[in-house]
Amino acid sequence: MNYTFYRLDCLTNLHMGGSDANYDVIDLQVERDPVLGEPTMNASGVKGALRDHCEILKGCHDKANWDSNNDIKEIFGTRKGGEQQGSYAFFGADLLARPVRASDCDTAWILATTPDLIDSFVNKLKSLGIKMPKINIPTGIEGDAVKVSCDCAKVEGYNAEKVSSDAGMEWLLGTDRYAVMSSDMLRSIALPVVAHNVLENGQSKNLWYEEYVPHKSVFGLIVGRPNEKDKFGEIIGIDKQPVVQFGAEASTGCGYVSMTKVIWKKEEKPDE
Repeated sequence: MNYTFYRLDCLTNLHMGGSDANYDVIDLQVERDPVLGEPTMNASGVKGALRDHCEILKGCHDKANWDSNNDIKEIFGTRKGGEQQGSYAFFGADLLARPVRASDCDTAWILATTPDLIDSFVNKLKSLGIKMPKINIPTGIEGDAVKVSCDCAKVEGYNAEKVSSDAGMEWLLGTDRYAVMSSDMLRSIALPVVAHNVLENGQSKNLWYEEYVPHKSVFGLIVGRPNEKDKFGEIIGIDKQPVVQFGAEASTGCGYVSMTKVIWKKEEKPDE
């Protein structure tokens, strides 16, 4: 298998649903990684969204034309009866960073991540043999410590210490402006919740709440293919930074994500 790293930048809020059964005041929560506790996108949902996108591009999204495109059938497998298994492997998309409020800064927000989020994804990249730069995560991240790579006095009300930006972190996150904090601190920063109201004849009948991953969040996705030629990249037009819709609420502008293929230049020294 040949593996490729794609960075997913959320252009709009995103809701990839978790279990419908919960005892919280939030009716629809986002899916979370069971170990890290941060939002994630499960592999089946990712594969389904990418298949839908490719089928729309090739004009075979309606049921009558399912499985009519041989490349899509080879990549994803057949829809009808599952006679053919897809040759590509689609992993779940892991959260790399999400926006948090910044104070005394030239911007209102900054991307925040944790050593756990970075370590988890970097270990996955290494295990799959994806070439990458050396990534240096700031040390001393515990308690209410926050390290930032730009001029920013406070993050979510916590004092921030400026550190030098790391080229490896920039490669991974797609920006040289980021904050690193503990996992406990990031989990304590609530995701946005939107109230929905169902009206019948102008009267409120059902008020319910839905949780979102905020726009500007960044996810990492790995796709495996059986040979050097990347038919998926060709179909989706990856060189043109395609916008793909993931999750629910497409009709209200949610889940639109810019997808970028991330590579490490051969002339630069890879991580050892």
